[in-house]
Amino acid sequence: MKQIFALVLVCVMALPAIAQQQFREEVVPGISLVYETLDEQDGAVQVKGMEWAEETDVAIAIPEAVTHNGTQYKVVAIGENAFRNRDITEVVLPQTIRVIKRNAFTDCRYMRSIVLNEQLEEIMFEAFRGCMNLQQINFPSSLKRLERGIFQDCFAIKHIDLPALSYIPADMFRYCLNLESVSVPQTVKKIGTETFKECRNLKFVLPNNVEVGHKAFYNCASVKNEQGADLTTK
Repeated sequence: MKQIFALVLVCVMALPAIAQQQFREEVVPGISLVYETLDEQDGAVQVKGMEWAEETDVAIAIPEAVTHNGTQYKVVAIGENAFRNRDITEVVLPQTIRVIKRNAFTDCRYMRSIVLNEQLEEIMFEAFRGCMNLQQINFPSSLKRLERGIFQDCFAIKHIDLPALSYIPADMFRYCLNLESVSVPQTVKKIGTETFKECRNLKFVLPNNVEVGHKAFYNCASVKNEQGADLTTK
């Protein structure tokens, strides 16, 4: 019995892993999105990147599903570095997206707007860092997790309605130089280290029950708690 079990175990270990597949589908003439399979059984893919013959400013609407070789795949994620440093002006995400991965849109300097879908659950490290012309953000109620530095160096944002989470991560809006106001929901209990550092036009009153990380509001114009304590030098 032990020999049979050992033989079965060796055979299972020797089975090749299901390889991730990549394929391309044109979204507008001359521009294709590159997809990568995540789970063959579930038929899920992530957007791996974008290819075009001549780079120019373009708006992208990502589809909910794509068909390749007769198989339909649901688009559930924007992959790491997928659109990094691309000259896109606008992105509309489908309702199927669950996660935006690390640096997915980093340094998209011409992007003015991104419509985040209501089923989105997670945005990872510095996903939109350096999108200097991004003007507004909508945080869907479905969000469960944010990583640090997501909107750092987004100079054009003027107002933010924070998501209904308990923790706003470190460096989240650092160097958003034109940010003027922030709305803080009752769910927020802690703001991380340097989250709003150098937001030099930011003025608002923070509820007393929110814990503030080191230099969270350093060098902001005027941020105080409800008791009037200055939070811009701590």
